[in-house]
Amino acid sequence: MKASDLAASKGMQLPLLNLLHEFQSGKLQTAEDALHWARRYPKALKMARQAAGVRPVPMGGSRTWGLSEGYFQTGLRDGTVGYFQRDVDDCARAGVATLLGMRPDLVPYVPVDRLRLSGRDPEEIDRMLEAAYAPWIAKNGVRILAHSPPPWTARRWLGVIPGSELLGEHVLVMSGRECLFDPARCLPARADEPALEGYGVDEIEYGLTIE
Repeated sequence: MKASDLAASKGMQLPLLNLLHEFQSGKLQTAEDALHWARRYPKALKMARQAAGVRPVPMGGSRTWGLSEGYFQTGLRDGTVGYFQRDVDDCARAGVATLLGMRPDLVPYVPVDRLRLSGRDPEEIDRMLEAAYAPWIAKNGVRILAHSPPPWTARRWLGVIPGSELLGEHVLVMSGRECLFDPARCLPARADEPALEGYGVDEIEYGLTIE
């Protein structure tokens, strides 16, 4: 099948499809390769979602604002809303937003993968994450709890899959043992498609709950 035919069958535009092909074909060999790829991904992802008619997140009562910022959403089978990640490394923000029913722009974001690929010290990145999340946790009166083994009986939780040498951990929104939503999907899953694409729940290393 030609790339153009595959793009049409999946409802994707060619710029995004080409980037996905680069990633899946193993062309990203170095941190510099991955960083260059990561810089191009958000724009192509936004264009593809807009062309496919994915709903922007209403921000301040305006979907135009949500569209301009690249925030998109979809309905989930349990009647709630799933928020898509808009960059290569903000699945945690999208997952937390989905779990809490909170606009993703109101959840802290630290570009972990970009920082790591740029050579920043892991301990420094950890400090940045703590500095970003500590006031948010206090303001919203919540606790983020880690579970190992994963909390397979929890009604809604976040499953964390280990990352690769180039890209970091990935977060899935779980309901019991089923994946309710994968924030990394380029486009919403069709009714006949599983929520999970490219991963398996058996890859989950640990889980997070928010109380």
